[in-house]
Amino acid sequence: MNTQSKTICLINAREESAGCRLRWLTLEEICFYNKYENLSSKRLELPTILRRTKEESKTSRVLSNILQAFQIGAQLLLNRRVKSIATGKPSSRAILLLLLACKTFRKTVIVDICDLDWSKKYTLAAIRIADIVTTPTEYLADEIKHIRKKPLFVIPDKLDYACLPSHKNVAANDPIDLLWFGNLEKEGAIRRESFAIFCKIIKNSKAFLIKNNISITIISPRAQDSLEMLFRAIGNTSLHCESLKWSPLAMQSALAKKGFALLPYKEPIKSCKKSPNRIELALYSGRTVLSNGFLPSLDAELQKHITICSNNQIDNSALKALKKSKNTLGQARALIENKQIKISEKWQAIADTII
Repeated sequence: MNTQSKTICLINAREESAGCRLRWLTLEEICFYNKYENLSSKRLELPTILRRTKEESKTSRVLSNILQAFQIGAQLLLNRRVKSIATGKPSSRAILLLLLACKTFRKTVIVDICDLDWSKKYTLAAIRIADIVTTPTEYLADEIKHIRKKPLFVIPDKLDYACLPSHKNVAANDPIDLLWFGNLEKEGAIRRESFAIFCKIIKNSKAFLIKNNISITIISPRAQDSLEMLFRAIGNTSLHCESLKWSPLAMQSALAKKGFALLPYKEPIKSCKKSPNRIELALYSGRTVLSNGFLPSLDAELQKHITICSNNQIDNSALKALKKSKNTLGQARALIENKQIKISEKWQAIADTII
């Protein structure tokens, strides 16, 4: 075994990004807890070339960021201990240039592609450059495998431990809560069709939800926007609805309550390439998951724990599933926990290529 000290450099690694936190940031954990004492990690923040404040001119910010990126890149390339770099979907040309330079200096380039929703041009270029490409689902891998000769590594998303409640906060007389959580772009439902479907299901189910005293909670980075979109879709209602800005604490508080998680996906759902990470988080926390179909990337054993909203409507079958889920929670958690072991082994195998 090569005992030379080696470093994995993580470019623009951010805990607030699920695509990073649940995926390639695992390499940092491996370096910390690894059986190999000669493998370490470090983070580098590379500026996005066009990011600027309102007070600055575009030209001055671009020039400043280019200079900063050049300095950071030079330090990285000349550091002999850095044998590999890892990053997620690149958001700028600066990152692509750094990836190309690292290839020239014979450093292993690892790129994780969690989806192709944005920065697709840069992402596809990074896939061609990278030595190792990881994706969360077979379906996404099939979409991009034609543009590279080397194999892709499919590694599912981890369970989002940062959002798990430490205990259930349930009182016997508490109302049932129905939760949606996820990202929402500035364009709202136009870009995030799954949220439009969520709003449609709520609209179709208003009478049922009011009759059974079920409240609505939305957790999103765009909390106020998402609530306004919901009200525009469902009109005037006596339903209790609230929206909270996403944070690990907000998620922990929400998931500690009893009730449902309504997590629909873009139609046709059988063609949806999304990761099941939100479903797994909701199931593991004890929520009864409702959806508009079975997400293809969700393990078959876990699909048995999903209740389908027929005709985009919630009915008594959801209440039956809620009662039943108390008895099946242990089984769902065991399946998800076993999956975490396999995920860790796959990221370990990626790290082993650098040793």
